[in-house]
Amino acid sequence: MGPQASEFIRSTSVKIIPKGDGKILLENKLGATRVADKLGIISLKVQIKERGYWRSIYTVVTDDYFYNAHTYIYDTHYNGTPGTQYRTYVKFYVDIDEGSETKIVFSSPKIAE
Repeated sequence: MGPQASEFIRSTSVKIIPKGDGKILLENKLGATRVADKLGIISLKVQIKERGYWRSIYTVVTDDYFYNAHTYIYDTHYNGTPGTQYRTYVKFYVDIDEGSETKIVFSSPKIAE
C-alpha cells in the first residue's frame, strides 16, 4: 500500500529566511482541503543543533488558530545569533466536521547572518 493522501491538510510550508543582524523571518502556511472549523499551529519552536542533535530553545507560539478558514498564515521574526544554525519545528492542526488531523513539519536549516 502506498502513501495515503492527507484527508484535511492540503499543503504546508515552513521557511526560515535570514534577515541580517541575527534576525530570522519565520514563515508558516497551512492549507486545508476545504473550509475548516479550526486550523492553525499547536506549537512552533525554534531549534538549534548541538552535538549532532536538534534541541528546542524557544517556543514562539502555541495554540494559535483561525476559524472558518481555508488557509492559515503565521509569520514572525526571531532574534538569533549570527553564525548559528536554526530550524523550526511546527505542529499544524486542522479540524473539520468529519474529524481532525495534525502534521509535524521541520524547516530546512538556515544560518543566521
